[in-house]
Amino acid sequence: MVHRSRVAWVAGGYLAGTFPSAYVVAKALGAHSVVEKASGSASEGDAHVLLAARTGSGPAAAAIVGDLAKGALVALAAERAGLPSGLQAATGVAVVSGHSFPFYARPFAARGLTAAAGVTLVLLPAPMVVAGSIILTGKLLGHTGPASTLGFAAVPVVAAIQRRPKPLVAMGAGILGVIMLRRLVGIHRIATRDGWPRALYHRLLFDADLAADAAA
Repeated sequence: MVHRSRVAWVAGGYLAGTFPSAYVVAKALGAHSVVEKASGSASEGDAHVLLAARTGSGPAAAAIVGDLAKGALVALAAERAGLPSGLQAATGVAVVSGHSFPFYARPFAARGLTAAAGVTLVLLPAPMVVAGSIILTGKLLGHTGPASTLGFAAVPVVAAIQRRPKPLVAMGAGILGVIMLRRLVGIHRIATRDGWPRALYHRLLFDADLAADAAA
């Protein structure tokens, strides 16, 4: 019975993570061009960025809030239910996995940052504040990609320094791993052109491809 409960929490976390906020907002607005463009992108990009480009910052912000909320609400439910830290951590990683690798609405999969921020803000608030500060600073300086990498890489480090439970420290590392895996979607095409070392370097560190790809 305990085993089933654990599976239910992790599976439920994953399912909650798959909720496609950007798709729901696009459909609610009747933004058919967003849906069509996303459907033809092989899920390499981020639907939030596409939504902002096609409909403006307001709808994109609504989708971001939705994704933050689903991560935070699942994490809060796990915490309030008194789950052991290991199960809280597994559920948190599951939410981000569902957000980044949904089994449906795949063109509206996202980079994982917003759901990750929601989960981490609840279960590891101080490390997330540090990560958020790094990301915000990077955004202000025009370097959001590497700042997001550094920010979420700092989460398990800060959590370990704080002596947070080891499963939650591992959760921070696991969430970073999911984010990195999501960045590899579609990389084969870029690696064929630029070579694997350069393609991996730019995708994993900067969450971007070389300038030539943007112009292609």
